[in-house]
Amino acid sequence: MSSQILAGELATISQEAKRKFPEIRTAADKSIQELKSLPTTSEQQVAADLSRRPQFIDPFIQGASSKNARIANSSVICLQRLVVIKGLPRSRLQDVLEAFSASTSLSFDIQLKILQALPALAQNYNEDIKGGLIASALYVSAVLQNVKVPTVSAVAAATLQQLVVSVFDKVAAEDAAAKQSTIAPTQSIEIGGASIPVREAAFDAYRVLQDLLLASEGQRTDFLGLPNFSQSVGLELIYAALNTYPLVFAAHPELAHLFKDLLAPFLIRLLSDKQTFALSLRAMRLLPLLLQRHVKQMPDECEIILGLLTHLLDPESSPTWKRIMVMEVLRSVYAAPGLIVQLYGLYDAQEGRKPIVRDNISTFVRLSTEKPSLIGLGPQSSAPVQRIIDEEGTMDPAAVEGTGGFASIMSSTNVTESDVPGLSTQWSTLKVPILDLLDKTDVPFLPETYLYSLILECLNSLSDNLAKVVLPLTIGQEGQVKRKTRQATLASEESSGGLDEASGDGKLQNRPRRSQSYRSSTVPVNPLSLERSASLPKIKAIAALIDNCWPALLATSSTFLYSALDNDYYRGLIRSFQKLTQVAGLLELFTARDAFLTTLGKTAVPPNLISSVSASSSVPPSPGIKSPSFLRSKSLLSVNSVTTTQTNDTGAGPRRSMNESSPPTLSTRNLLCLRALINLAIALGSTLRESYGIVLGTLQQADLYLDHVRQSGSSNNLAMLSQEIEAVALATRRLLESTADYPNDSFSHILEPFCRSLDSDLTEYSAYQSAVEQQPPSFNDFINRASSISAVHCDSPLYLADRSILLSKIGLIVDLNIARFASYPPQASGWQRLIQCLIGVSSTSCFPRNVALMAADIICRSAVALVAASIKEATAETDNVQKLALDSIHRLITSAIEGDERPSNSRIAVFCRGLESIRSILEASGESLTVGWDVILQCLELAFIPAAGQKNDRQSSDAVQGASTVSDLHTPETGRIAFTITQLVCADFLQSLNPASIVNVIDILHKFARQRTDLNISLTSITLFSEVSNFLLRDNARLALEKIASPHVDKPPRKIYDTLRTSDKDSRAAQWIILLHQLSEVATDDRGEIRNAAFQMLLRIIIDQSLDPHAFQLAFTSVLLKCVQDNINQHGYERKETQKSSAQEQKGLDAATKSILEGISKYLAQNVETFEKTSQFPHTWDRLMIAMKELLSFRSHTINQAVYAGLTTVLSALRDAHGDWRGAVGQIGGLWSSSVPIASSDTGDQRDQQAAFLAYVDCSMELVRLVSDEMTAAQIESISTNVITCVQKSRAEKYGNDDVRLTKLQERVLELLKSLKLDVEGSVVVLVRAASVMIKQPFTTSGDQERPTKGDPSFVAFAKAAMAWLTELIKAHSSEGALYSSDAIAVALESLAVPIKIKYRWPLQGKPPAPWKQATSSALEVIPLTLSYIDGHGSAFTGDNLNRIWTALVNITAAIMHGNYSFLDIPDKYEDVQAVEEDEHLDAKSFLTLRSVMIPALGNPSLPSHIRDQYCSALFSASIIHPLRPSEYSDLQQKPGPLPSVLTRRSPSVQDEEPSRREDLGYLCLAELISMASREATGFDWHPDTTFTTLYEPGNYCSRGPEAKQNLAKAATPWVIARFAITIKAYIADQPLRSASPQPISMAEELIWVLNRMAALRCEPSALDDIDIAEDSADREEWKDAVHRAKGKETMHITLLHPLIVQAMGVAGHQRHGNREVLHALMRVLDVVP
Repeated sequence: MSSQILAGELATISQEAKRKFPEIRTAADKSIQELKSLPTTSEQQVAADLSRRPQFIDPFIQGASSKNARIANSSVICLQRLVVIKGLPRSRLQDVLEAFSASTSLSFDIQLKILQALPALAQNYNEDIKGGLIASALYVSAVLQNVKVPTVSAVAAATLQQLVVSVFDKVAAEDAAAKQSTIAPTQSIEIGGASIPVREAAFDAYRVLQDLLLASEGQRTDFLGLPNFSQSVGLELIYAALNTYPLVFAAHPELAHLFKDLLAPFLIRLLSDKQTFALSLRAMRLLPLLLQRHVKQMPDECEIILGLLTHLLDPESSPTWKRIMVMEVLRSVYAAPGLIVQLYGLYDAQEGRKPIVRDNISTFVRLSTEKPSLIGLGPQSSAPVQRIIDEEGTMDPAAVEGTGGFASIMSSTNVTESDVPGLSTQWSTLKVPILDLLDKTDVPFLPETYLYSLILECLNSLSDNLAKVVLPLTIGQEGQVKRKTRQATLASEESSGGLDEASGDGKLQNRPRRSQSYRSSTVPVNPLSLERSASLPKIKAIAALIDNCWPALLATSSTFLYSALDNDYYRGLIRSFQKLTQVAGLLELFTARDAFLTTLGKTAVPPNLISSVSASSSVPPSPGIKSPSFLRSKSLLSVNSVTTTQTNDTGAGPRRSMNESSPPTLSTRNLLCLRALINLAIALGSTLRESYGIVLGTLQQADLYLDHVRQSGSSNNLAMLSQEIEAVALATRRLLESTADYPNDSFSHILEPFCRSLDSDLTEYSAYQSAVEQQPPSFNDFINRASSISAVHCDSPLYLADRSILLSKIGLIVDLNIARFASYPPQASGWQRLIQCLIGVSSTSCFPRNVALMAADIICRSAVALVAASIKEATAETDNVQKLALDSIHRLITSAIEGDERPSNSRIAVFCRGLESIRSILEASGESLTVGWDVILQCLELAFIPAAGQKNDRQSSDAVQGASTVSDLHTPETGRIAFTITQLVCADFLQSLNPASIVNVIDILHKFARQRTDLNISLTSITLFSEVSNFLLRDNARLALEKIASPHVDKPPRKIYDTLRTSDKDSRAAQWIILLHQLSEVATDDRGEIRNAAFQMLLRIIIDQSLDPHAFQLAFTSVLLKCVQDNINQHGYERKETQKSSAQEQKGLDAATKSILEGISKYLAQNVETFEKTSQFPHTWDRLMIAMKELLSFRSHTINQAVYAGLTTVLSALRDAHGDWRGAVGQIGGLWSSSVPIASSDTGDQRDQQAAFLAYVDCSMELVRLVSDEMTAAQIESISTNVITCVQKSRAEKYGNDDVRLTKLQERVLELLKSLKLDVEGSVVVLVRAASVMIKQPFTTSGDQERPTKGDPSFVAFAKAAMAWLTELIKAHSSEGALYSSDAIAVALESLAVPIKIKYRWPLQGKPPAPWKQATSSALEVIPLTLSYIDGHGSAFTGDNLNRIWTALVNITAAIMHGNYSFLDIPDKYEDVQAVEEDEHLDAKSFLTLRSVMIPALGNPSLPSHIRDQYCSALFSASIIHPLRPSEYSDLQQKPGPLPSVLTRRSPSVQDEEPSRREDLGYLCLAELISMASREATGFDWHPDTTFTTLYEPGNYCSRGPEAKQNLAKAATPWVIARFAITIKAYIADQPLRSASPQPISMAEELIWVLNRMAALRCEPSALDDIDIAEDSADREEWKDAVHRAKGKETMHITLLHPLIVQAMGVAGHQRHGNREVLHALMRVLDVVP
């Protein structure tokens, strides 16, 4: 193939060179002969043979250099072909390149062929292309790169880059080969006075790189000889080589030297000067590569570059796009692992060097605060609002226009201005970094916030790189120092025992710890102490970096912490901030660490938040008995180990006023910062030391705020933060559990002095009381003792002046040693000693109330914590720990009331505190409590004052416990707390009790119900019987219950109770019977509230249980139905004794009925499946329905509502009507259809009818749902009739008007009717009729002109909604014949005509549109569909039905054309006049719309003529502009039509009537009559004062053929003639009486317009063919002759009215009262007649 191509091209060359280039022809002929002599075996063989014939390419070389385009083109093609097949002789490569160079100035094709050949040449002759050959190849590419043709220039640039990269590719290959074998250097390069030997490829690369750098700077190049070389191209080539082969540059110092001597200074100059965007971009792209890989080779130059980059970030030094480029370079620098640390070590850490890194980070501070409004800087961080952009990321044009166009959103540097403050990944980033936009020559659109997002990325990268270096070193050394750290910690803590009291107290307060597992905390090692680590220099550099740069890092981060960032940016910022803080802490840079922690703390809980809390409430007290913030169950520090000492978790604090303004709130971001702060404390906990207070202080402030929110009743505001708050609480828990404690011996030595001090107080009080029994001592007798503490002797009693301080220390120690008490026996851990001492303090009167409560609080709080600890770390001793805690509380409670029938207030407070601790245990750990429930029940029984003869211990007999005795409470407060515990037990923990204890719970409930201290407790305790009942009937207890309830068990209830209580009280079923008995005892209470509540609870217990069918049948028939029947009987009795019973009693009885029915229906709905399985289902249901029917017979709306609501509840529980339920649903349907809920007039509950009607409609909706598949049209009609009856009988709502919006009943009725199935035969007809009734409802209820009476609804909104529904129905089913075969369509159209007809007579218009407008709109949608169907199925209609439909259509048209303004007030505002005018225009538009669809069908011969006559009569009536005389109306309405009266004389009158306010519409109707009568209707002008803006256009009267047109003309012509006559007769009769007075303007305009139309009118010749002249007419002969003359003439109207015209001319021509304009118009009329 190649040989053929070469032969053909050689022949071409020979032919072209025949005249001018004989030497080329000779060489070509010779080469042809050589080519022919070669054997054509294969392509490879031909190439090999040709490569051995150096003279073969002579014609190609000569031809390429000939400058002849044709010869050169063929030559270059052949050379390119030879290059590809490797057919060039290696000795002639230089000649080939020179030939290419000579052809570079030729045509486009030749240049592309050369560029195609160069890469193949470099690839196929890789070993030969070196030295001068590579220079020549690069020269050719460079020359072509300067060509102005873009395609050639672009291809040449790519080729040049490929050739340059291939040079360094050879160097890489040469280096790889040199590692395998020794390759001797061939050249040497002098660098800095030293000679560096290099190999051949490396030398070529050196010279190429050197010339590229020189050419880029515009200097002369010796090796390549590059002409006019572009700086951008040079930088791109250098980047391509450096980025492709970084190892080559790193291994060759001669290349790096070029960077130092040439490239770096060149880049510095480019950056220092103002350059174009494209050049600056290419220069910037090289900087990250140089800084990352060659900073060590050229530190001075890199120092200058880095300093220059920092300088360029100044807004005054660089445009925004250049600053963004700099930031992208810095992003790469910060993202490179270890580079920033390396830079710090090279510059900042060296004396005499510039602080490059510190200055750069400091620049971030200035940048971050440059435009605070742009980043949304504020008092607190928030998420930015979505920018106004479309989905494709482009600016919304509307938004741009709203902001002033593009000029206002773009700066001169093409940087887009953000219209939304804040940073977001949606608009603050670029899809492609700016440094990669090589195809851009101009500055692209850049988000202005992109600069700030780059700062955040730099911070993130910096923190990540620092953390990756430091953190692994601390983790790796942890195991080695663990034992050493534990010993050092214990030694330091034991040494604190010799400090004084104040210092010890301060230490504990500053370092709160919790005893958990007796292992020392993991102390992270300081990486700076790892002297043997290879990373130590890097660690030192990191430490110095943070130590010097932390203020700038903190300032920058702080700025963004208070800016508007989206979630991604904000979480990344928090992570970087956290890592920086952790690194600073691990390196023991305390100042930096504390600064970061403080900032993070202020961000987590802003100062303004605490200020707002302080401003809105009193300053919280110092930690004490009334400071519950740290011990609340939902407090962040409430992990059973907090450091507050005196708390009382009963104190709820004062509630805030609801009128106070809302303070600032915590956000998710605040809690995220708080969690980060806690995690930092966990990681650095053992190294924080005094700084631990920063964390605790922040947590305390957060607790204060959350406590303030909860106390102010605004806990709902924290609902959205619940997950974050929980996460913070969990982090806090981990923080507090990460401490270590002393062993037991050391702890005992610390605890003992405190206990001995309290024992001393008790001992001295006892001795003093024995000596002076007459006068009890006061506490002041003991507090004046000198207090001292011995730091040497532990046996010395510890005396404190203030016993509260003493107890606070004890409480702190106990809180921090809960795990110890839970892990060791009470004697060894010190628990027994401590509790004994504290119980003595709490129960002895020598101490004041607050001290006793503090002691009790310590016991209770520690007991609660003990139970929690035992549950958290379950061991074999868990039961013993729980028993220990509860026994301690029981001892405290017993000691508080023991030996005193009336305990003091202080002891009662201790008693309450003990009960509250039990409540706290149950609330926090009750579900895991395994023992001690008997102790809890004993504590509850202690709340009651024992009855006479009843013991206080658990050994009292069951008979005494079960007796119906009344036990009162010690105090209301003790009763409330004990009852709260009882509620918890009954609600959540009955399962945890042993079976025998359930009876004790029932007895306690019985006591609470019978006590007389608190009525609310009695009522609430009755409800708890239900909880216990539900628990007892779980699992298998129902089987035993069925056995007990079986008819075979025939025993009295009391006997059953006694037997079960003594012999079978562990059985759940037996306990349930005991419960019912105890509740029945409560039902005998003499208080009515208690008695009624107990009875209702008995009923509820039965109803709420899910029993089997047998038990269900028994409960339902014997209890529930009996309740209903009893209620019915009571109603009957009350109604018989109406005079004796008051209305209030009747109301209460109705309410009771409602309650019973609601309960029964709910029970049935919950147990539908069980009910249907009963054997007596049909009989039971019949009884129920009979009862319902009897209740409905009372005709009370309250009862009606209860009946239908109950039936609705039952029906809603059914998925479908299956089995016996089918008949049941049928019975409900029969009851529903026969009983519309209408109350009797004497019930007095008309106000409740709305609820009854709503329940009635809801019941029907459920019925429809269940039987929709089986419904018939009759049922649908019954439903629609009944629900519409409800609407008609309903009263107006108390609030709101139903002329504006639907009432609930109306809305529900519409929803029901719309839900009915339309695929049932006849259903659409029924619903269309129903909708028609609804439309006419407002107008048939109140009359045409009267408003609804007070209390009655107007139904206006209801009617308008019905119109819309009717339109939807007809549009969806317009093709159904049933609508037309029945009267549905006729009824619908007739209903729509009603509101249109009385448009101005009806006063209530409601919400726009007015009813008549809505009806008009509906008619315009319905009528075309109706006429369309009639046209297609006209033969299927009966005459009467069709006439009725057309009559309705004509009536609608007439109603639209007419409008009686007499019912409107005389307008006094322009708006009123304008409204009337708009209505007129609307009616005109509607009329024209109807005309377009009616006229074609109106002329149908099958349509009775009287329909057309009615239509024309309506047009005639609407065309009257000035009112007619009554006699004229009567004459026109007489048979056989209007013509006989046209010549009747009109009585003159001097009173001129005002024109119609619908004057324009009158002219339109008259124009329509004229057009219908015309032979060929044409358009014409309106009268001079018209408001119509368009000329009149007639309708299409001939679309159905000439016969239809004639029918229309026959109907219209008599009315047109009569209309002309009326105007002329009025002029003849009235004008002479006006004498010289002119005719009114409106009358004159009408007369002239009418005469002009008469002159222009050409009637249909057959229009009078069917005119019937009455036989008894006196003027029969005269009319007969006139009609005979007029028939068949186009001017028949002039012929018939000729006498009137002549008379009018006489009037118009009169000298006194004549009118020249009228006369001329009359003459024009007469001129028409020949």
